[in-house]
Amino acid sequence: MKILKGRQAKPFLVCLYGPPGIGKSTLASMSLKPIFLDFENALHRINCDKTSLLTSTLSLKQALGDICNKHSEDYDTIVLDTVDALEDILTSEICRENNRESLGSFGYGQGFDLLNKKWIEVLEWFSVCNRTYNKQIILVGHDQIKRYEDPMGDGYDKFVLKMHAKSALSLVSKVDCLFYMTMDKVIRKTENNVRKAIGTGRRVIKTVEQPSFLAKNRYDLEDSIEVMGSFFKDLQKISEEN
Repeated sequence: MKILKGRQAKPFLVCLYGPPGIGKSTLASMSLKPIFLDFENALHRINCDKTSLLTSTLSLKQALGDICNKHSEDYDTIVLDTVDALEDILTSEICRENNRESLGSFGYGQGFDLLNKKWIEVLEWFSVCNRTYNKQIILVGHDQIKRYEDPMGDGYDKFVLKMHAKSALSLVSKVDCLFYMTMDKVIRKTENNVRKAIGTGRRVIKTVEQPSFLAKNRYDLEDSIEVMGSFFKDLQKISEEN
């Protein structure tokens, strides 16, 4: 058995999520030598290298193989755009393979268990690209609001990944960081003593979980970071430190 001491340098594997149109894909395009895995057909206004539209897990696996073998010198970062579009494809494949109309028609949560199993397999493909081929991975996704029932207090709404809860848990446990990208706000009181959120015009990346959103990081980052074009290049330098 080999014992490793101290911090270990490795390429990052992260997920960046947030509302539509806030600039997640544009920010990912400013990472080091990126190639986009296109599942949404929404990258035509972004200056980046991208695959043709991917419509199956087979096309995804083939694209990853080509990037890591045939084009390994050309690209340092693999960007999946988006996780929720890929989940729709995984869902369709499961239903087609089992002659079902929806995941809910399986009963007893079996359909969602199959979806989670598919996600675990796909995430392992990205992990191989990350640890074996030294590729940085950025998984881009959208947000949704979910009700969180706190067993120690009142329930509240929370921004989370737009995917099934069990699959989201598998993804979050796999990545080094889960970043929530949003518009910065300040809370002010009106003349009637009503609290009102006011946008500052700044986009920020949240790196630590709060009651209103899900986030995490393994790099001791600041809780909130203003969005800059160098964000992922700076993160690459941090991930290479040991």
